[in-house]
Amino acid sequence: MGRNYGSLGTTGADDRAFELKHDGISIYDTAGCSAHLSALASSHLQHPGLDGYYSWEGSAQYDPHTKSFKGKDIYRYPTSKILNCCIPILLPRELWFDYIEVTLRSFDDSEIRVWLEYLIQNGPYSNDHVQSEAALRDKLKLQVESTIDNTRDFYHFWVTLKIDRSDFQDNGITLQYAIKEIAYTAIADLTTPICIQLKNC
Repeated sequence: MGRNYGSLGTTGADDRAFELKHDGISIYDTAGCSAHLSALASSHLQHPGLDGYYSWEGSAQYDPHTKSFKGKDIYRYPTSKILNCCIPILLPRELWFDYIEVTLRSFDDSEIRVWLEYLIQNGPYSNDHVQSEAALRDKLKLQVESTIDNTRDFYHFWVTLKIDRSDFQDNGITLQYAIKEIAYTAIADLTTPICIQLKNC
């Protein structure tokens, strides 16, 4: 007997689907045997108290010696992690700004999106700022993509940084800053054993 899929939300709603197989062939009986076994499985299989939404799947094989179904459940759920990195941001020293705002976003395997904007409280916003923003976005996107590609459990992230001019290091030519960590959501696995004992068999 195998469970195809299921999901559980924070409300406690439980949506489960079961499939009964014999020698790899699905069984759909009119006598209600498969429905009875599905109900029995549902009463034995409990979610492990994970918060938020998660998906799960599993399978259990019948053991005629112990008169039980034995197998495992695999729960996949989101968890927060920190990715240590070093992504440099180099700005032209001659451009005036008070701080910059950088937003990095990606969901699952979708394209990484980068927003970068000079924020100026007093002073002109020139075409040089516009050109610098475009060049910095393209470069930052490539750097973030390279960093994320090496993270196997990556699922999604949405990070917004406000970086004051005083946080940059001035080497006399450029202003330098480094993004040293990215908070992201990963997908973790939790495996639990299944043992469904049949009674009066």
